[in-house]
Amino acid sequence: MKNIFAFILLILSIKAAAQKEESPDKKSTDFSKFRIHKITLHKPSFTVSAGCMFSDIIVEDNRFDTSTLGFMHKGSVDPKSVIRLKNGFTNEIRNYLISSIDRPVANYTASYKLICIIKKLWLSDEIYDEKEDKYQHSPITSESGIIFRIEYLAEKDNFYIPLYRLDSTITGDKNIHRDADLYIEDALTLSLSKLRLFTESKIEQITKRYTPSQVEQYNKERFNIAILNDTLQKGIYLTFDELKNNKPSVKEFVVKAGEKNDDIYIKDALGKEILIRELYGYSDGKNIFISSAGSFFRLYRSGNTFNFYGAKLLKKVRDFRLGETAAAALVFGGAPALIPYNTTKPGYNFKLTHNPYQLDMETGDIY
Repeated sequence: MKNIFAFILLILSIKAAAQKEESPDKKSTDFSKFRIHKITLHKPSFTVSAGCMFSDIIVEDNRFDTSTLGFMHKGSVDPKSVIRLKNGFTNEIRNYLISSIDRPVANYTASYKLICIIKKLWLSDEIYDEKEDKYQHSPITSESGIIFRIEYLAEKDNFYIPLYRLDSTITGDKNIHRDADLYIEDALTLSLSKLRLFTESKIEQITKRYTPSQVEQYNKERFNIAILNDTLQKGIYLTFDELKNNKPSVKEFVVKAGEKNDDIYIKDALGKEILIRELYGYSDGKNIFISSAGSFFRLYRSGNTFNFYGAKLLKKVRDFRLGETAAAALVFGGAPALIPYNTTKPGYNFKLTHNPYQLDMETGDIY
């Protein structure tokens, strides 16, 4: 009986400790100390015919964060890991594209340079089909894959001619820890599929022409975001656009510490405090916190976007703990065979699984 009593006290003490666990937003995360997982791209298995009209390929990195390709959520020994290309981003991308396109034949003068501007290349193990889940009763599931956007232009006589853009998400069964390189290669190969439709005469028919300075200014403009450049304003962001524009719609609020996370209250016309749940995040004037999975997590600047270490969704897990009523019954002599498995929980619980994420500054999604 003494052993049973000690066991029950241990379970209840563990539960109490879990309830008082410090909220993740109070723990500083140093992303610069994350382990670096380096990958490299392979030689393509086939080439795309582009009429042998490109003498060279220039790759420009126009991503919001040029320091990493993504975080690993599955398969990695250390979840605090960032993915990078071993031989440099633009160098590896350029070499793969050069190997993927047929080269000019001897004694043939190529007319153009191919300009490749990468706007987005992000690897993630937590890509959710949120639109589909709205109409289904099945649990929300995530897939591994790549979120990718690339723009192609042709350069001739110091003028840029826009060709086309690819904006795509590719998902699969294999996690990015194992197959990050394959996801990138698939995205790059897919992006070249339309290139074969262009000929020199077709490119010449495109009337739009831009100078290098115009293209540079256009690419820089996407980073002209108030939250990145202006003095941080204190307040509650009800939407992502409010955060992006550094214009919180609610200026007066009170943050109260809870057992697991903080709660935010605003005052109504009569001065009564009201708990607010539907919000995107808030700023205390010094730091920004995003609302996710019922908690608040601090955002850390990374290039022209933000990272955070926290949760995207609450994970549904089986609860193997005894309920308080069952524990009390054991302590005071209840028959184990007659005691319900868990009288305070339905057999499942929801928990926060902490992983690193990055904020998409165009959509407000996190990956």
